[in-house]
Amino acid sequence: MDSGEWIGRLRAGELDAGGIGSFLAWLVDGGVPAEAKADALVAWAARGETVGEMAALGLALRERAVPLRVTGRGPLLDLCGTGGDGRGTFNISTCASFVVAAAGVSVAKHGNRGATSKSGGFDVLEAMGFRIDAGPELAGACLEATGVCFLFAPLYHPAFKEIVPARRRAAEMGSRTVFNLLGPLLNPARPEAQVVGVPDLGLPPKYAAVLGMMGLRRAIAACGRTESGSPMDELSTIGPTEVSEWREGRVDAFRLDPTSLGFAACDAAAFVVGSAGESAAAIRGILGGEDRGPRRDIVTLNAAAGLRVAGRGDDWNEVLSLAREAIDSGAAWRKMEQVRAFLQR
Repeated sequence: MDSGEWIGRLRAGELDAGGIGSFLAWLVDGGVPAEAKADALVAWAARGETVGEMAALGLALRERAVPLRVTGRGPLLDLCGTGGDGRGTFNISTCASFVVAAAGVSVAKHGNRGATSKSGGFDVLEAMGFRIDAGPELAGACLEATGVCFLFAPLYHPAFKEIVPARRRAAEMGSRTVFNLLGPLLNPARPEAQVVGVPDLGLPPKYAAVLGMMGLRRAIAACGRTESGSPMDELSTIGPTEVSEWREGRVDAFRLDPTSLGFAACDAAAFVVGSAGESAAAIRGILGGEDRGPRRDIVTLNAAAGLRVAGRGDDWNEVLSLAREAIDSGAAWRKMEQVRAFLQR
């Protein structure tokens, strides 16, 4: 089909799994112009992608990914945000990953360089001296040896090279596409548990349902608020967070109030950085114990969410205590250094 036919189908209603498979095959066809693909993706975004469509596309893309097979490390966790909130924060989920791993949970973090921020997850890892080009063999060995691996998306998703020009064209047209939301769903390690920050206050229930349809055992989709009420793609310590949790085959939605957990008031400016180097310094300050202020607080809360979905406790104060102990004991700093040293061998 050409772009006009796909636009007609997408506007007409939901595509089933077979239709999504055919659409994906068209999107990754190098002979189809990027402009045509962009037009179809923009039309789909305007209609609104359904939960079933997003899950089907995520599953189809993950099947095309370079696989990562790991044994002996138990259930895996991923913590990440979709990006797109425009806040310019330091890399909260990257920092939280070391905290969670130090508390005994295996982490396979999948991500990329920044698209809408000055410091994407792999920008800050590079600034911290980590090797970011670990393919499946090295990443798998790192996970088995240290309990942590970092999966740089371009190495694991070759099909995306045919989609990137269309995404750029859609952005030039002033539109997002489904791929703005899809990245966290495509982890080739196929984690059993996940925490995903999303940039729209109405999105957590839908995203949590997609995570469930993708086969996760337990997951949280969350959108926090700043002190002014604006959304941020993290669990927030400065305003209430809309949380939707997938567990036992259903989505439970609730609002998490940071004041009820004892977090001190601050504002969003406390989390802003201007570069990957500044973000790296923030992470070192938190894990090294020098920074015990608002940045440590927000890392602790997001790490606690990871520990919760990994099954380490359901009471928020309990998992917060575990996260704080991982930092205060120096275990999170040691975990960071262990992973970096392994990747440099």
